[in-house]
Amino acid sequence: MQDPESYESTKTGNDPVAVEAFSKFASKMEWSPNELYLDFGCGAGSNLYTYLLPLAKKNTSKIHGVDISSVMIDHARKHFSSEGVQYFARDMIHEKEFTGEEYDKIFSYHVLHWIKDYELAMKRFYDILKPGGFVGATLVTMGPQFWMLQNLGQSEKWRGYCKGYENYIPKWIDAGSDAEDNIEKSLLNCGFEIVSLEKIVLKHGSDIEPLMDLLLSLNPFLNEIPAHLRNDLRNDGLDILKKMQNDKLDVYRHDGLCFIARKPKC
Repeated sequence: MQDPESYESTKTGNDPVAVEAFSKFASKMEWSPNELYLDFGCGAGSNLYTYLLPLAKKNTSKIHGVDISSVMIDHARKHFSSEGVQYFARDMIHEKEFTGEEYDKIFSYHVLHWIKDYELAMKRFYDILKPGGFVGATLVTMGPQFWMLQNLGQSEKWRGYCKGYENYIPKWIDAGSDAEDNIEKSLLNCGFEIVSLEKIVLKHGSDIEPLMDLLLSLNPFLNEIPAHLRNDLRNDGLDILKKMQNDKLDVYRHDGLCFIARKPKC
């Protein structure tokens, strides 16, 4: 994400998927005081502040929020700062030295589907978790953001601005394989014990205009599009969504997964 204001403006009240996910995390993980949590891909900071911070305060624990986008981290620091929370603009997956810390829990909300080599991310989680530590995550397995990127990346008009769009299409979509099976195998390959792995369904209203605004805010190439072409991009995106609807695709539905895994204690 590169447009925190647009992203936050598309959100209305509590996210029911986040409420359910963090409720599962709270009930199925073991909690102790004075722990250190990591929010991987914290984005603009609102989910950390709304859902994770209350758990940290309840357990007198601290949070590190990390995102690869400095724009998002600047927004998080400005609008969602709190005692016990630190934000970092870093590429945690590829940097050998991140904070030098080991974490008791790692959370990732709707991020892993943007990482082509998601198993590398899971290996990184495993390496920086303390023995017995937990990871809790949600991810999208199928939805309009991927169809949108494919259409834009393959179009003559936008392909020059969306070079490398394939890197943001999950491997299971490329291979036509089952996402749940892919994630389960990756977790086990990394050495995790799976606590739970469940399918989830996300619905984003029934109005195509705010949906388009959300998809634009999630577009990883938004900064590559000149300002005078942004309205054209939005209009072309709306045409793509309407064509999807004509093809009987539910553009408001996002299929996903929610999982909790644990690093063995020894």
